[in-house]
Amino acid sequence: MIKFLRKIRYNLISTGNTSKYLKYAIGEIILVVIGILIALQINNWNENVKARRTEVKLLNELKDDLLKTKEDLLTDIYKSVRNQNVTDSIYLEIMKHRDNNTNLELKISTSYLSDNPLLYPKLSAYKSLQSYGINTINNDSLRKQITEFYELKLNRVNYVESLIMDLNETQFKTYFNRKSVPSNNCDNCLTLKEQFKIYDKTNQNIFILVNPNDEFVHMLKSKYGMVAELERRYLNLNTTIDTIVRHINKDIGIKND
Repeated sequence: MIKFLRKIRYNLISTGNTSKYLKYAIGEIILVVIGILIALQINNWNENVKARRTEVKLLNELKDDLLKTKEDLLTDIYKSVRNQNVTDSIYLEIMKHRDNNTNLELKISTSYLSDNPLLYPKLSAYKSLQSYGINTINNDSLRKQITEFYELKLNRVNYVESLIMDLNETQFKTYFNRKSVPSNNCDNCLTLKEQFKIYDKTNQNIFILVNPNDEFVHMLKSKYGMVAELERRYLNLNTTIDTIVRHINKDIGIKND
């Protein structure tokens, strides 16, 4: 093709036909420009295909992480409800004895402080997305939802969880150490190893409180409010995960159930 064009150019020059040569030269330039534009278009198309494949891969990984996070989240929602119920039952027991003006010996398992909801979100896919750049996600609405979930909503949940942990460590444990009698519900246990058997729930270590005072009641109220707020935020996370997963499925062409 190049030899053919050179031959035409040579013939035009040798015949001295300047006007035809100029027209030919312009035409050749136009052809070159068109060829360059086509090559650029093909290159851009290839780059877009690669970028889309990367985006779909990241979205699938993100969806898997979100679904795994939801499994842990549902367990924590259950724990938060259970924790509220236990806190409320302790409070009611104290109030009942106060109303009846009777003494109370309150037994509280150490699991009340240790078995609290704590979310462990899967973050590997989001970290991978950050390394590629968040703008790898082309859908503006989906990108915003993903960013808010990981950068805002998870941090809000973590904040309330940290408040509850701090309440347990700095207030409840201190109070138990000052006011309660450590004991266990295994009368025949001689060693600490027997008392703290991990796999035998009948041997849970317990604290005994005699006529808990207002300080303890205020701690119960604080904990109930915090755990109730945590449950609300967990439920919001659960809804957000469902929404993001639906939008990911729509974006990558998977039909939502």
